[in-house]
Amino acid sequence: MLHINSVSRHRGMTLLSGVRLPGLMAIRDGRLGRFASIRPGSHNAQAFGDDGVVYNATGHDALVIADAEGFDRRNMRYPRYPEGELLNADLPEDHARQGFGRGLCFRDGLVIVGSSPATVSVFEAETGRLVRSVNITMDVRHCPHGLEIWPF
Repeated sequence: MLHINSVSRHRGMTLLSGVRLPGLMAIRDGRLGRFASIRPGSHNAQAFGDDGVVYNATGHDALVIADAEGFDRRNMRYPRYPEGELLNADLPEDHARQGFGRGLCFRDGLVIVGSSPATVSVFEAETGRLVRSVNITMDVRHCPHGLEIWPF
């Protein structure tokens, strides 16, 4: 199964990523090719800046900003909480776990990501500094998806 989880536009190309694709892929002139290398199992990859990519490295519990060859420029860990405060932490990790990253958008030098349990975090792209983090529930089954800045 392909599992495409992100589609975006960049400089006239349609970009798509998925956990089983060999990178952030680009459709140019009707042909599919790799735009940038990303870690396997990642979510929400998008072009970033002039020659980079930003994505949720889901298996590594981190937000990554990298160059097109896949070398990390920034690696930002999602907030973590004491195990005793989590709800449903006893579920198998392939169902739900702390630190699962999903949902990503960016603007004006900030990157906004979602992670489990139900946390939305804002990072400075240039420094990797965590600006703000808001937790809605400690239930690891919940993770913000489909983040977008509005109005567009």
